[in-house]
Amino acid sequence: MIVPSRVEPFGRIPLEAYAAGAAPVIATRAGGLAELVVEGRSGYLADPHDPADLAQALRRAAMADADTRQRMREHGREILCGFDYRHSVRSLLRQVAPWLTPADRPSPG
Repeated sequence: MIVPSRVEPFGRIPLEAYAAGAAPVIATRAGGLAELVVEGRSGYLADPHDPADLAQALRRAAMADADTRQRMREHGREILCGFDYRHSVRSLLRQVAPWLTPADRPSPG
């Protein structure tokens, strides 16, 4: 999976790739991508404005052997398991549009 975004506030594409078993994920260090792709563990990162850096990340991915890809796949699944979309979306909305989110209150039991 290659995500060459220059701007990516959320970064859900790597999560979808992990869910599909893709490995490695190659992405730029743009926004949420840099938080969800761990260099050398779940994929490879590149500067979003440096095509040569992206090419180098692609080379590293192409050279990854089967064991490395499997370890990356497992690490991607670990990242995915620790992620909660509802929490992330709620947090984003609180930052950019707080009037859309109700005040925190206990869930009805």
